Amino acid sequence: MAVVNLRAVTSWVGIARILAVVLACLAFSLVASTRAFGGSYGTWCMFTWCFCFAVTLLVLLVELLELYPKLPLSWDDFTSAFSMLAALMVFTSSVVFPSTFIKSPCSGDKCARQAVATAASCLCFLAYALEVGLTRAKPGDTGRCLAYIPCPLDKMLVGYNTLALLMYITATILWPLYSFRGQSRPNNCDQNCWWNKHLGITFLTIFNLIAYLVDLVYS
Repeated sequence: MAVVNLRAVTSWVGIARILAVVLACLAFSLVASTRAFGGSYGTWCMFTWCFCFAVTLLVLLVELLELYPKLPLSWDDFTSAFSMLAALMVFTSSVVFPSTFIKSPCSGDKCARQAVATAASCLCFLAYALEVGLTRAKPGDTGRCLAYIPCPLDKMLVGYNTLALLMYITATILWPLYSFRGQSRPNNCDQNCWWNKHLGITFLTIFNLIAYLVDLVYS
């Protein structure tokens, strides 16, 4: 007999998941209504929103009915890993979609729906980021894991993060310098325009730089 666990939808984690489901559904519904999501970038964005919507809804149902003890996996590890993956995927879509499909000047019903879909995607990313913050490793868990590794993993991680940070600093400087030097945005810059693609790569590079910087500070 299934047991209904209302805390699955009333706790802070549950509320964050409900928001993620609603916002992801809103994002892909609005984009689908415009019928303007062709190409690899549009397919990726639609897949991201639909995939995150479906899996998060499934997670909510499994926790609501308390079916996870019957699954042959660590449920806490699975949900934490998925929320991190979803946050990265949705963030990528929140950057790629507007830079690829929203054209300037932006006007009309189609552009309005694309703008609302972008805003919903950004809020969806924040919902997943909140879930990550609420379900991340508790104090003491990391220490127990490191005790089983026969090497100073913490020092290795600091060294790796330092190297990655230096490499991303170099990429953040050199990439826009050589990609945009002396070249303004073309007037007819559509979804396949090289300028939009380079701009998206620049934003994602900066995001990775910030992520490695935060990781280095906290490690």
